Amino acid sequence: MRKPSNEKRLRLNRQCREALAAHIYDRLDIKVAPEKVRLQPRPEDGYAWSVTSSIADLFKSSLSSCNIHLCQSICEGIGHSFEAVSPQPLGTSHSITSGLLKAEGVGGRKNGSFTAEICKLKATNSHIETQLEDARG
Repeated sequence: MRKPSNEKRLRLNRQCREALAAHIYDRLDIKVAPEKVRLQPRPEDGYAWSVTSSIADLFKSSLSSCNIHLCQSICEGIGHSFEAVSPQPLGTSHSITSGLLKAEGVGGRKNGSFTAEICKLKATNSHIETQLEDARG
């Protein structure tokens, strides 16, 4: 017989995997079985995570060995602190440990992607800087 705490952890882990799989499908139109979702996906998995620096450490572990707090934090951050993106960068990306992608220059498929918005803002900023340099020159 399992301990109640283990039951809760397993239930939260399953819910977290299901939420992540649904998010991957919503963002990228890729079906991933919940049991196949990874925090550290391989390029052939077809998705990566664009992660804000505030929660990057959460993605250094494995879902199969995560604790209750980690599962809760991940579920709460879906679409806010991180999002599923294509593993092929659209612009400049910076890797952090375990091949994770920071929220710099990697876009998702659908509107509302914070990484796509960051990418657009960086491009606009670069264009304005160039115009300013030309005007001064």
